[in-house]
Amino acid sequence: MKHVQRFKARILGRSESPPKPTLENSCPRLDESSSSVTEPTKSRTTTHGLFILADSKPDEAGLMDFPVDIVAIHGLNGNAISTWRHEPDGTVWLRDLLPNFLPGCRVYTYGYPSKIWSQSSERVQEYALNLLVSLRDIREDLNAVI
Repeated sequence: MKHVQRFKARILGRSESPPKPTLENSCPRLDESSSSVTEPTKSRTTTHGLFILADSKPDEAGLMDFPVDIVAIHGLNGNAISTWRHEPDGTVWLRDLLPNFLPGCRVYTYGYPSKIWSQSSERVQEYALNLLVSLRDIREDLNAVI
């Protein structure tokens, strides 16, 4: 019975859903000199949401250009940044290695609360929708007429 009450308290104590992403906070950049996240408006203590790891840089010769967007999503108990980091030297391979093999690609990572027993009340479908909205907003911004 004690376990049931603890489980019930955990369910009732779940936090509200996080704010829906907007263009301003949906895609902060992972700082290249370290593995920390920089965001224009506020300090981010978690790694939830869409982060750009590498911008599109076409091959100088123009022979090999892969104009694609790659979005990496971690698994259960993972993290948007540390899942892709090689611990001995701190290399984030999605940011530091992948763009060299696929010039012209943009690389993103998406983080969500993935703890098996997290306090999050959102479902996987809601995180997927947030990811799609963030990607749509980025694409619309890139295609905007200036």
